[in-house]
Amino acid sequence: MKERSNLLEEYQLGQRDFDRASLEGAQLAGVVLDDARLPHANLDGADLSRASLRGVDLEGASLVGAKLDGADLRGCKLAGADLTGASLLRSKLRGSDLRRAKLSGADLRGADLRHAGMAGVDLSGARVWGSKIAGATLSGAVVRRTLGWISLEQPAPAPIRAGDIFPRTWT
Repeated sequence: MKERSNLLEEYQLGQRDFDRASLEGAQLAGVVLDDARLPHANLDGADLSRASLRGVDLEGASLVGAKLDGADLRGCKLAGADLTGASLLRSKLRGSDLRRAKLSGADLRGADLRHAGMAGVDLSGARVWGSKIAGATLSGAVVRRTLGWISLEQPAPAPIRAGDIFPRTWT
């Protein structure tokens, strides 16, 4: 199990590969881990609020119930990650790879998802009020019971209806 202090110390010494790290419940608010590799890591219940995670590889990671409010996740690899019930209020996910990610029940209010790859993402029951998704690829995205509206950077926000499945890229 990788402890918070060990991870941060190793990161500061230049280590970037933390494959399968176990950081369940870790308090990592405000940390800088840009360009780290954390594929298949366990970050369930971790607090990563306001963390800088630009370009981080979190492919297949588990972030169930994690707190990522205000986190900078631009350019992250989150393909196949499980973010069920995670809080991503006002997080920056612009250009991130979220293909097949599980975001069911997640709180994405005010999140910036512009130009994100979101093919096959599960947004069932997610809260998306004020999220920005212009240019995001949403083919096959599931949005059943999703609550709120999303900004397409057009005059009126687009309503989300129960049972909707997005067949294309929104621009």
